[in-house]
Amino acid sequence: MFSGIVRCADCGEKLYYCTSMNFEAIQDHFVCSTSRLKGKEVCPTHFIRTVVPEQGVLAHMRMTIACAANHEEQFRRAMGAKQQAEAKKELAAKRRQLTQAERRIKELDRLFKRIYEDNANGKLSDSRFQMLTDDYEQEQEELREKPLLLN
Repeated sequence: MFSGIVRCADCGEKLYYCTSMNFEAIQDHFVCSTSRLKGKEVCPTHFIRTVVPEQGVLAHMRMTIACAANHEEQFRRAMGAKQQAEAKKELAAKRRQLTQAERRIKELDRLFKRIYEDNANGKLSDSRFQMLTDDYEQEQEELREKPLLLN
């Protein structure tokens, strides 16, 4: 359950989950990956039984549930405020993406005009003009579809 989440208190590296057919479930544990791979000199061997984080999370869940039950209205307000803050942050990020896409579309319009003029003046071959036109039009189309994906 905690694989990839539990970290060593000393070196900060991940802890490996260890179990065995010969162990009882209560003997399952996590061991420091640094200690295992690089030796005890780098990070002393230590472990934590899986029941310790399980009991800690269970106690925290019970405390949170009791808090929510005893102070329901405050808990709702706190959770609502948190969700609202996250929604605001997400909306701001989407607006930034939209603004960037709109700027790039305008820039592509300017570039398209420039290559059109270069092609008309003979500075750019017809094949090169067509290739650039196709690339710019494809990018613009992708950018125009992007705001639809942001909703």
